[in-house]
Amino acid sequence: MIIVLVIVRVNGDTLRYISKKYSDDIDIVLEAVLSIVSTNLRKNKNVVMTAIRNNGFALVSVAKKFHRDKNVLLTAVENNGLAL
Repeated sequence: MIIVLVIVRVNGDTLRYISKKYSDDIDIVLEAVLSIVSTNLRKNKNVVMTAIRNNGFALVSVAKKFHRDKNVLLTAVENNGLAL
């Protein structure tokens, strides 16, 4: 699954070509969405919080300003203790 996350993080369009098993996985879908959304949406706290609530590792795909936001960081770690 890690390799699929990396692939969709680099190019969200690849989601349409991967196995149905992965395209139904919320973590993978959120990574794909974050990879193709505009820079403005990556700066939107509602989008960011939705993504990291479901996948703490999505923190790597959001705007850098959220890397200093205690609420965002706490949410990411609550989802996955290794998110930082």
